[in-house]
This record gives sequence, C-alpha cells and structure tokens, in this order.
Amino acid sequence: MKCLGLSVVITITSLFLTQPNFAQQPKTKPPAKTAAAREKSDAKAEAERLRKERQAQARLLLVSLATDARSFRDQTLRARSLARIADALWDIDVEQSRTLFRKAWEAAEIATRKSEEKSNIRDGQISIKADEVNATTISQIGATPDLRREVLRLVGPRDRALSDEFLEKTQAAKQLVKTDHGKALSLIDTATAEGRRIDSSDLDRPRGLFAIANALRIVEPARVSEAIFDAVKAANSTEGFTGEGGMITQTMSSRGLISVSPQNVPEFDIEGIFGALASEDYERAVQLARGFQGEAPRANATIAIARSVLNLAADGRR
Repeated sequence: MKCLGLSVVITITSLFLTQPNFAQQPKTKPPAKTAAAREKSDAKAEAERLRKERQAQARLLLVSLATDARSFRDQTLRARSLARIADALWDIDVEQSRTLFRKAWEAAEIATRKSEEKSNIRDGQISIKADEVNATTISQIGATPDLRREVLRLVGPRDRALSDEFLEKTQAAKQLVKTDHGKALSLIDTATAEGRRIDSSDLDRPRGLFAIANALRIVEPARVSEAIFDAVKAANSTEGFTGEGGMITQTMSSRGLISVSPQNVPEFDIEGIFGALASEDYERAVQLARGFQGEAPRANATIAIARSVLNLAADGRR
C-alpha cells in the first residue's frame, strides 16, 4: 500500500512538473521603435518647437514695431505701416490686428485731410492761382495716394464688418473734384499745355505728362488712355527715362543754411497708372506698354500690368 501511495504521489507530482507554467511566462512586448524612427520623430518635434518659437518672436517684433509706428510723424507712413502690421498679425492675433487697422484708418484720414489742405481743396473745390498751374501742382491735386483705399484693400479680405464700417466713413467724408468738374478739367488742360512745352530732352516732360494722366483718372477717366499715349511718346523722346524714381527736390535756405529735401512722387512713375489701366482695360494697357522704345520703362509697365492682374485674381480667390 505504501508503494502504491508513493507511486500515485510521484505520478501526480510529475504531471504538475511537466505542465507549462503559464503564469510565469513574460507578456509579449510590442517591437521597440527603431533608432531611425526615433530620430525622425525627435526632428519633427524640434522643428515644430522652432516654428512656434519663431512665430512668437515674429509676433513680438510686429507688436514692437506697431508701438513705434503709432508715433511716426509722417501720417502716410504711419497709416501704411499699421495697416501692413495688422494684416501680418491677423492669423495669430485678430483683436490686436483689428485695433491696428482702426489706428491705420485714423492716420489715413489725417493724411488725406492734410493732403487736401496742401492742395487747396475745400469742399471738393480746387483753389489755385493761374501762375501756379503746372504738372507738379496737378499731380498733387489729382493723384495723391488714396491711403484709405489702401487700408480698405487689406481690411476687406480679413473683416467684412470692419471694412463696411470704413466704407461708410469714406462715403460720408469723400470730397472729390466732382463739384467743380469744369474748373478741374480747365486746370488739367492748362497743365498739359505747360507739360508739352518742356524741352523734349528733359525727364520732367514725360514725368509731368504721366502725372497729368494720373489726375485724369479722377477727373475724366475716359481721357486717361489718350494721356498715357502722349506720355509714352514723350518718354521715347527722352533719354534715360525708366518710369520709376520720379521725385521733387525742395530746397530751403535759412540763416545761411541750405536744406535740400528730395521727395518721391509716385505719380511721376508708370507703375500706378499702368496697374490701374490694366484692371479696367487689359488689352489697351498691354498695347501702350509695348509702345515704349526703352527697355526699362517697357519692363516696368509690363510688370505693373501683370501684378495688377495677378492681384485681382488673388482677391477673387479669397
């Protein structure tokens, strides 16, 4: 009996000893990431960190510049700077951008008011002495950059409500030469005659005629194409005309000191007038641009046309 009992114990024990020990087997682990995969993941994370860091730095730069821009003495520069900063900030700080757009609009209105005062525009009427009628004077009257429009062009795609608010202000405050259309045309005709009397070799001749074309955009748009044609002919007779870099140099003398202050006058250049014409009559703009004999003005006019068309296409996609 003892032998039989011992045999049973041994048999049972051997059965337990030969069974696999499931509890002690280690769990299967997922394959570890390869070194290359870890490096790729780390590089991506680092790139994202750097992107956010640079974005934050860029925001600080813009905010700092905006603070400086609010105190710019030149209201034109202030308006343009604040509007561009607001546009650049929009995707990362909408409220700050909206505030800057409002500041830009305020500066644009101040600049416009000062420009009208300088050009003797009161309630839409021009007051000017006969002996002061020349291409430069007309360019100041009729072709002063419309800063409010520049601000609106940036605000529109960003905030329709704010754009509509600015537009209402523009319509309420807008005062153009329409109230004295006949007198404005008379001044331009006089200036045109004066411009044609300038020596054909003088760069001021084509520049003055382009300034007159810019003035006609506001007073008599139907005559703009003809005015540009005359200016192109004058440019072809003037050596060295490139269609850019037009300026007026103001000289002041006080207590033995002479101050010379050159000022850029975009209305003397071709970029603005060809860009505007391209948006209204592309074929005519191209035809006139091809009329330039000089390589530089022809290239600048072509670029202005292409840029205008591309900008219109981009605005349409927004």
